[in-house]
Amino acid sequence: MSRDTRLIREGLATLVMAMALTLSAGQAKAGGITTLASFDASNGTYNNGAELSAGLTDVGGTLYGTAWAGGADSEGTLFSWSPSGGLQTLVNFDVSNGSGPVARLLAVGSTLYGTTAGGGAHSDGTLFSWSASGSLQTLVNFAGSNLSGPAAGLIEVNGTLYGTTFGGGANGNGTLFSWSPSGGLQTLVNFVGSNGVGPAGRLTVINGTLYGTTEYSGPSGSSSGTLFSYANGVLDTLASFTGANGYYPAAGLLNVNGVLYGTTASGGTTASGGASNDGTLFSWSAGNGLQTLASFTGTNGGHYNTNGAYPYAGLTDVAGTLYGTTAQGGVSNQGSLFSWSVSGGLQTLASFNGSNGTDSRAGLLDVGGTLYGTTFAGGSGLGTIFSYTPAGQSVPEPGSLPLLLAGLGGLGALWLRRRLPLS
Repeated sequence: MSRDTRLIREGLATLVMAMALTLSAGQAKAGGITTLASFDASNGTYNNGAELSAGLTDVGGTLYGTAWAGGADSEGTLFSWSPSGGLQTLVNFDVSNGSGPVARLLAVGSTLYGTTAGGGAHSDGTLFSWSASGSLQTLVNFAGSNLSGPAAGLIEVNGTLYGTTFGGGANGNGTLFSWSPSGGLQTLVNFVGSNGVGPAGRLTVINGTLYGTTEYSGPSGSSSGTLFSYANGVLDTLASFTGANGYYPAAGLLNVNGVLYGTTASGGTTASGGASNDGTLFSWSAGNGLQTLASFTGTNGGHYNTNGAYPYAGLTDVAGTLYGTTAQGGVSNQGSLFSWSVSGGLQTLASFNGSNGTDSRAGLLDVGGTLYGTTFAGGSGLGTIFSYTPAGQSVPEPGSLPLLLAGLGGLGALWLRRRLPLS
């Protein structure tokens, strides 16, 4: 055997071993909830925050989020988490700069934008920005008559931020607003009851039209929430939730190829047609209107159901399958992580059990096939950051990547040196 032939075989063997380790590492991580950080009350204070209601935002491999309570002043925190840096508290809210952030942060370049539900100059919440170089900047102090209590995350469209407030406005029923550095704060819609009350979910944009939901009220007396659109200064109510098709849509809408998907925190029906009141998963499109795709159904005399109950969180699309969480239900009645697809229907993938978190209220974040999320409680007592890798997804272990590169590099270097016909 020649020296070059031996080197080729060794390089191929290294490459095959690295690929096997990479695939096995990904498979080993699939299918279970992994707790990445627990929020605790060490030394009698909620040092790094407590009670996470918001989802996470990925910026260059570091996850950013907010805690509704805790921190140095017990008014909430803005934090980061990464595999190398762990959990870091970046901002302690102190009422003057806001209190009780409950919405997911928005990344625009290297700057994060967010809202607090309370605090600020008028105690009605704030809109803020944060960057590693510029720290926290309060951009808007909301004041009841012109907006109050923003509970939904922001979106950015052509340099302008859009969002909603749960209350305030001309009628006290909530608003839809915009903000930009040049235009400042603009109230675009005052909700009046017949077109909904209390928008709590993040807006979605499709071809310049904004879509969203309100958690309460609507065109009829039996309505408990609406799905609406906004464009060119006009708000249109597209659907109403009335019980069998869900109650209280609290989460933002997900756009998948022009079809909107969402959840309701209550309502729905059982397999026999009775009321379940544990929530629904729905779709809406211009052609088909509102469609109930799944109902979360209570069993054993209550909401202790294995497929979860009360999906307050929105949905995440991974390769055509939708993923989400519920605040209750599951095997331990502390919430579940589920999937839904056209072919597979509703599937319970994992249950929260207290030690890995409980009461998940925020949507999941997909980073390279791994889902990241938060819980309001559980772990060390005050909430967790967790990850979940769906079955069939392979996520390389960091330690296997150098070996993989070594196999490829060894073959590449040998080919360049000897110009051997490897193909």
